[in-house]
Amino acid sequence: MNYVGDYGVRIEAEQDEFRDTQRAQLSYTANRFRAESEVSRDVVRKEDTEQYQASLRLATAVGMVDGDWGWGRATSGPFVVAEMHPTLGEATANLDVDSQGRPTAMATKHLNGLVSISRPYARYAMDYNVMDSPVGYDWGDGKLELMPAAATGYLLTIGSDASYTASGYLKRLSGEPIEYRQGRVLVDDEQIEFFTNKQGRFFIQGLRPGIYTVELYGLQISPV
Repeated sequence: MNYVGDYGVRIEAEQDEFRDTQRAQLSYTANRFRAESEVSRDVVRKEDTEQYQASLRLATAVGMVDGDWGWGRATSGPFVVAEMHPTLGEATANLDVDSQGRPTAMATKHLNGLVSISRPYARYAMDYNVMDSPVGYDWGDGKLELMPAAATGYLLTIGSDASYTASGYLKRLSGEPIEYRQGRVLVDDEQIEFFTNKQGRFFIQGLRPGIYTVELYGLQISPV
């Protein structure tokens, strides 16, 4: 009952020579809250009385880390506030997903997510992924690892300016591929190395918008 969209139903009935009791419970886990409802009927045979009771419980929570707020289900220990980088647009992040891809929380452009950490002072790992991200967007390795203290908050920013991927082919003027060659791209004080395969294809991750200089090692050509 910890994943977004989970629900549970429980029905009980007891009967003896003194009392009849029936009870029904319904629970639902949403992204930002958890709701539980209960209805019961109790009949006391000796007194010939019948009593009904109903209750509804809602639980939600907010957390703040360095001025960033997150909204999610109730938590009493350490937690993670997850925010979306503006470059992700209208994408949604699934947080703390299991092997089947079910999330325990979600984050959007408009509302940060809040993930509860159940055990302080123990190694914690959280997997996450992004739905509907821009084509070619590199939002990271999709894993957060930390050693949480008690009642401590942590901020996770998903995505960055350096989130774009470039791929293509490098060829000589003759049309032949520049194969098995290492090189680098440079912008400002940053550089990212890459290599080409037999067809001259390259694949570069972690790029931010800008004008890059391309250099190839071991070739007598000017940077472009």
